[in-house]
Amino acid sequence: MRFRLRTLFSLITLFVFSESFAQVGAPFTVDFELHSAGPYTTAMARQDFPPPVSGSYWYYGMDQGRSEVVDEGGNKVLRVKYPAGCVGPNDTPIGCGMQIKWPIPETADTMWVSYRLKFETGFEFVKGGKLPGLCGGKCYTGGITPSQGDGWSARIMWRPGGAVV
Repeated sequence: MRFRLRTLFSLITLFVFSESFAQVGAPFTVDFELHSAGPYTTAMARQDFPPPVSGSYWYYGMDQGRSEVVDEGGNKVLRVKYPAGCVGPNDTPIGCGMQIKWPIPETADTMWVSYRLKFETGFEFVKGGKLPGLCGGKCYTGGITPSQGDGWSARIMWRPGGAVV
């Protein structure tokens, strides 16, 4: 039996904290309400996450039909499809999901990312998976350990059975 992950992102907010912690701001928020229901394209992602003046960035998987804006209970949300057996947006023979790497336009001592998501009924948490998060420096991902202390990444992960890591 094949199940796919239906991830619904209704709001993505980045919270930035200054050194004093007295000033808390949300310099970046995406809520998908301005988009019409239908495919979520690279052009839409570029609107929500504008290309930076400098730094590495990318938009993967939007134009392959893996993401769409849908109305869920009166709110526009982003649905991302992850077919069974896939790992990342550039997998072959079948890619899955979507990915946006985008430099945050501010620096701070502490940052938080917040989002709401829902897994499709019957989703099988088999081998494990990762959810969106933050990275810094060289943005090491995929289990690569930095050797010089020049980068990091932090994402929520799960293991078999849905155990959160």
